[in-house]
Amino acid sequence: MTQKSALQIFEQKKVRSVWDSEQEKWYISIVDAVEILTESADPRNYWKVLKHRLRAEGNESVTNCNQLKLAGADGKKYLTDVADVEQLFRLIQSIPSPKAEPFKQWLAQIATLTDIITQAWSGKTTKEYKRFICSAYKTKNPASSSTFNIRERKFPGLRCKGSKNF
Repeated sequence: MTQKSALQIFEQKKVRSVWDSEQEKWYISIVDAVEILTESADPRNYWKVLKHRLRAEGNESVTNCNQLKLAGADGKKYLTDVADVEQLFRLIQSIPSPKAEPFKQWLAQIATLTDIITQAWSGKTTKEYKRFICSAYKTKNPASSSTFNIRERKFPGLRCKGSKNF
């Protein structure tokens, strides 16, 4: 997985996140989301109890959560429970909070902003642009697929099926 960590801000609170370029998804720290929604003094414990309760109920959202290394307050990286935007929407439903709706709207903006930016300069969504670059790379005459020779370009982190690297 090619990842790029980012720090997002919601109502002046930090939300640790990671962009997975292969899955083309944002992964958000669940503990950070819980802290924002509950304003708990101990969001890790709140998440631990909620996770246990959801597992006991057979909730699939908890099972599908991943762990990624994210920077802690001390700057060191620790394994942290993360969820993609879709999973996080499901988890938010389990947390009674007046901030739930504004947070959901913010998440939706985060999820679509990447596509909007890519579309603004390329005319394609992130996924479409990746397919375009990969297909241009695989053609015998890449110049016919675009205005530049794709083989002379470097695209860090981009992986095309059927090729190891650029």
